[in-house]
Amino acid sequence: MAGHGRHLLHTDPAIEKFGYFRENMSLYYKVNLKSTSMALLYLAVIPVTLMYVSYKTEGINIIGKRRDRPAYDHNYVPRT
Repeated sequence: MAGHGRHLLHTDPAIEKFGYFRENMSLYYKVNLKSTSMALLYLAVIPVTLMYVSYKTEGINIIGKRRDRPAYDHNYVPRT
């Protein structure tokens, strides 16, 4: 039957090593200053910065400032 002969795909030792370490991450992970600072950066600093920028630019038409003509025409008349 199929699948018991010579395989066309060869296993890559680097991918196998990556898979092993990913499956057993709890055995090799250590909480230290670097991992704590990276967690703080990704879980606090970046979201707070994005929220600050979004609240500061709320209501400002940034795309309209870069156009030659307005993006929204105030004299718009809907079709009937």
